[in-house]
Amino acid sequence: MAESFWVTLKIEYLYHRAYATGAEVHHSVIQWTEVFYNRQRIHITIGGKSLIEYELELITRDYAKVA
Repeated sequence: MAESFWVTLKIEYLYHRAYATGAEVHHSVIQWTEVFYNRQRIHITIGGKSLIEYELELITRDYAKVA
């Protein structure tokens, strides 16, 4: 699964931009991961949800079991 993440990052994001410094790359990767990949990008393997939606669903379901 981690290999899929890196391929997606490279193809969907990094290969379409030019960077002057390593700091720019670092900031860009963090932005892409936190803003797009985790919150917006749809992941087919988890039912067409974003990672945040999926995690909230799991937390809510687990909380309902305890309560």
